[in-house]
Amino acid sequence: MFRKLLLITFILIPLFAFGVEDKVLRDSSSQWNVLVTDLICNSTQEDAPYMSQILSGAVYRSLSVIKKHRMSDEEIAARREAIKKEYVDECQKALSKSYQEYDALLFKESDLKAKTTLKSTIARDKRMLRKANRKKLEKIYVLRERDIVFLNESEDKDTAIRGPVELATRAKKDNLDYIVWGSMMLVEDVIVADISLYSSLLKKDLASVQVTGDFDTIFPELDKGLDALYSDMLGKPWSKINVTVNDQDVDVFVDGEFVSAGSLSHIILEPGEHVIMATGNNKSEDVKEIRLEENQSVDIDFRVEPVQSKLFAVSSFPSGADVYYNSIWQGKTPMLLNGAQGEVVLSMDGYQNSRVFLEDIDGNTLDFFPKKEVFNKDDYLLDKRNDFYKNLTWFVLSIPVAFFTYANYLAYDDLHERAKGTGDSHEIHRTKRISTYSQYGYYGALFLSVTLFTNAMFYLKDYIIAGQSYNNDRRKK
Repeated sequence: MFRKLLLITFILIPLFAFGVEDKVLRDSSSQWNVLVTDLICNSTQEDAPYMSQILSGAVYRSLSVIKKHRMSDEEIAARREAIKKEYVDECQKALSKSYQEYDALLFKESDLKAKTTLKSTIARDKRMLRKANRKKLEKIYVLRERDIVFLNESEDKDTAIRGPVELATRAKKDNLDYIVWGSMMLVEDVIVADISLYSSLLKKDLASVQVTGDFDTIFPELDKGLDALYSDMLGKPWSKINVTVNDQDVDVFVDGEFVSAGSLSHIILEPGEHVIMATGNNKSEDVKEIRLEENQSVDIDFRVEPVQSKLFAVSSFPSGADVYYNSIWQGKTPMLLNGAQGEVVLSMDGYQNSRVFLEDIDGNTLDFFPKKEVFNKDDYLLDKRNDFYKNLTWFVLSIPVAFFTYANYLAYDDLHERAKGTGDSHEIHRTKRISTYSQYGYYGALFLSVTLFTNAMFYLKDYIIAGQSYNNDRRKK
């Protein structure tokens, strides 16, 4: 019996220690903080400060269209080292604090219980520090791609940065991941601007560009020069389109997603095939299919024409349904709708959404007969939750079976060893056979537990997806 308890103890203690003390290190941040500073003005000409301010604004407008950054392998390695260092420092501070508290109680006889508790705390902090130092970098989880947040709009005044020391100080003070900085010089009518992208993680400039031109050509040259920074800020190949439309009330969609109302430059896309569409209320559609190469910039011109609208009578059975025209709420049925083309969606609690396109309608009436929902979403979510807990319960109940069969196998294996000492061949074969069956039983119970756990995780996934769908529907309402 003592042998069985000892084996079970040696199995459980490492699992318990792993679950309690082996902290999973991960990068919790989901965004990059980027600041575009003012360009340093190195000229004494009268127009130099004005041009420096104008160029700084142009740099920010050009780069602020970038929404995500994908880290390189070098950046990921540096980020993992930084996370490990922060965790080691945290463990070291906790250990030092425990030692200080213990030293304060060292000469107090009445605090024996507190001393014992602190000794246990010190031993635990030492184990945590050893594990932190042994933590492998490849096991530290880092989110490779994150959203970029430009902090210029939240800054009262963007001061110019004049050197690497100010770069590091500003990055640490404002918790900046990247800084776009540089200088500008005006000689006669020639403007020379040097612009760099600084990474606080790597503590160096990732890229630098120089732009030269006069008052008329500096801005086109600036757009070309900043193209060199796109790849470094995105961390992957890119392409760019500049969209021009003849009507600023027209919406522009890229691959079905809204990107702008009216003309817009510097729309960053991944290389490949894309569908660009310009459309609006009571306007014709203009659709273009393009294929973009890496680091390519394409100008696209859209022309849309007004479409004659007409009045539609919208009704539903039952009435009182919400009517949406091109995703904009118009009212409840019955109602009159003025439109020419686009999608009309009818929504009502307890019924499936109905939709129709006005360009496919010949008459002036829209009659909807919505169907009731096949299932109740509240009941569906409850069923998914019950299925998960039921399968989780079966897994929990299977765990003692695995331990029991393992203990049974150890017991018969011990009897077999004893039988071999007696020399009784009949008893040896009998205990060997039972020991083998017990071993197979243990393997079967272990396989059953793993299978039930995996099955429970699949039900958990279904439950999470159902919950997300349920919450999205509630937010829409």
